[in-house]
Amino acid sequence: MRFCLIATALFAWVSACDSPGGTSSLLPDIDATVLDGGSDVGDRDGDFPLRDGVGVPDAAPDAEPDSAVDVKPDAVPDAVADVHKDAPVTPDADATPDAKTDVPPNPTGAIAGGVVLSEVDSPFVNVGAAAARFIEKDPAPPAGTTFGPCVVAQSGPSSTPPKAYGLDAGVIQVSGTSPVAVLTPVDEAALGTGYTSNIPESHEDLLPPGGGLITVKGAGGAEIPAFSAVIQAPEEVALKSPAITFNLAASASQDFTFTWNAGLGDSIVVNITPVGSDYQAVDGLEILCTASATATSLTVPKAALAAMLGGSSSRTAIFGVTRSKLTTAAAGSSTVSVGATRSTGGPLRIDK
Repeated sequence: MRFCLIATALFAWVSACDSPGGTSSLLPDIDATVLDGGSDVGDRDGDFPLRDGVGVPDAAPDAEPDSAVDVKPDAVPDAVADVHKDAPVTPDADATPDAKTDVPPNPTGAIAGGVVLSEVDSPFVNVGAAAARFIEKDPAPPAGTTFGPCVVAQSGPSSTPPKAYGLDAGVIQVSGTSPVAVLTPVDEAALGTGYTSNIPESHEDLLPPGGGLITVKGAGGAEIPAFSAVIQAPEEVALKSPAITFNLAASASQDFTFTWNAGLGDSIVVNITPVGSDYQAVDGLEILCTASATATSLTVPKAALAAMLGGSSSRTAIFGVTRSKLTTAAAGSSTVSVGATRSTGGPLRIDK
């Protein structure tokens, strides 16, 4: 199963989307790249939301997840160049901006992208979001260097691929969440069909408890027939170590280990994403690591931290630990993906 949350999201999620209904990525920027065409850091208003007055600068990222990394999911996490017909979708000077690219009415086989339901809960932010985008092909992940369970690859505004051409699956209703989520298709002219969400940007608790059932129904649209899927909500991620604080730091001279609770899910993703002093997304190297569903710890090799640091003596970042649950549904002769993610995380400084 190829789903942006697992494929591209691993290389694109940061901490949030920049529009309502996006995904979040304190988790991998559920794929902000596929669902939204890009990812930044912060909530979808460009702020890093605070809980209980915790002192994080308010001038934060613009991001997740229509977002992960992404902080109101994106992602998702909304979490992940996007292509249509294997070519960039950016219209040229001769293109008619109002005309949609010609797309088969009922594409066959696996459709990339999908529906993403995400929730981020940490001492700094508590947000939930729903997002959708259906595309023909997942973008290829950026080239990176592997260090154990981790890949270090380029991320940031300059590496954001163009937005993928979106296919129309009609209105999508999600029940089992609080409240019921409704994703409505919107015409994006030459970029096909996008989706807006009824979930407010400030909404906190969207998903049911771990194991709770969520039903997703697509009414069917111009390119994708009706579909229905049932997915279990993943277990919340409770980080046991390190403690999430605003002054958390890691040294590039030693390995850095994350430990968390066991719980229902299909996989775990740990990401460490570079940001500026104002928590805006910046160009740089991002660390993305994967662990199995049963894992309760992951060690980021010191070599990966050193690679991300490069020649700098210190780097400001945001880390996320995300648990995901995935499923697929038949839509005529096509297959669409549905994912649910839960994440936690916060600021992290990497020192030489």
